[in-house]
Amino acid sequence: MLSQIILTILSLGSLAYSAPQVHPRPIQEPPRVRKEWRLLNIIERQHYISAIQCLHSKPSIYQDLVSSSGSLFEDFSVIHKLQAPYIHGESQFLPWHRAFLWTFETTLRNECNYTGAQPYWDYGHDIDIVKTSGRDFYSSEIFDPVTGFGGDGEMMKNNDYPRRPPNMPLGIGGGCVMKGPFSKDKFKLQIAKGDKLGPADPRCLTRMFNPKVAKDWCGHEVEEAMKRTKSYKEFYQNMQGNSLDYNQSWGLHVCGHFSVTNVDIFIRTTDPLFFLHHTNLDRIWWEWQKRDPKKRTKEIDGKLKPLPSYFPDGDYGNFPDEKAEITLDWMVDIGRFGGKVKVADLMDITKSPVVNYEYSNTFAGWDDIRGTEKFKKEVNRLTALWEKWRSAGWSHDM
Repeated sequence: MLSQIILTILSLGSLAYSAPQVHPRPIQEPPRVRKEWRLLNIIERQHYISAIQCLHSKPSIYQDLVSSSGSLFEDFSVIHKLQAPYIHGESQFLPWHRAFLWTFETTLRNECNYTGAQPYWDYGHDIDIVKTSGRDFYSSEIFDPVTGFGGDGEMMKNNDYPRRPPNMPLGIGGGCVMKGPFSKDKFKLQIAKGDKLGPADPRCLTRMFNPKVAKDWCGHEVEEAMKRTKSYKEFYQNMQGNSLDYNQSWGLHVCGHFSVTNVDIFIRTTDPLFFLHHTNLDRIWWEWQKRDPKKRTKEIDGKLKPLPSYFPDGDYGNFPDEKAEITLDWMVDIGRFGGKVKVADLMDITKSPVVNYEYSNTFAGWDDIRGTEKFKKEVNRLTALWEKWRSAGWSHDM
């Protein structure tokens, strides 16, 4: 029943509404340059955060269909909520999120006079610092309460949550964010949790930091092991990982979420850090594509339907059958903000008729760390772990 409601809502994406469409690609506009958060100056950081707050102050364009959405910002959680069972644990994960991020970035610019590009968060850089200096991961500038996104949530007596992956360590915090621009006194949410469409659920933004998860699975070694994969199918499977068992090949996507939040997969987008995390994943995909651009800007394959264990309550009655695979002609759907976009038009960010951006260089010190024997040994260990997981038939396409 829910899947029928969802598909009906998505089919209404062409209805008239106030927010502008964000494609095709703006004519004669130079590419937007996406930078790592710490490569923005203080004014640029504050400009981005102000744009998020602006978007959250504007009225929803989805309340007629999803009554719990309270703002234009929460409408992006609507889109993610409605499509969550179809865009995780399967092959359209990367192109769908590429279109979603471009749509979000463009909406910030169109609706809130933001003039920059969507930044990303290279948490691997923070892990490098942790390993070389012993500095706390969460002393990173990105969590600064004045020039960043604020820190952990208030400490809760019971900070466990349903369906915590086996063997995954507990985090800390779990309650309302206490400091910064998204603290409980400055940033109010109301979109319903999980796959519910309503009623409104007024609350604060919560976070649950997990430094053990970050150190184990968010390092540059994990990124490099992922970039060594030979095919798109291997790449997206490695990135999404085996989120059902912490001790297996867990994946950078899962780590980026579980390192900072008590995750609700349907509305992860309510934390603005979501967009920096997923932009980092898009950067990594683009850098993987650039290692063999002629082939990899055309290469897309893998099943469209995730394993039943990922969304056991999902209803896929109106979705392609279990054997259906993604192609360049597959259309990703960004709802009322962006409509449908062909995957082929998202593959090359420098030549796309839809998107138009590039990534700045990552931190200079990375190459020095990456060249060490310790780094290479860890990459080899992670690669072997990934191959073991994949060869045992635990992949998304088993």
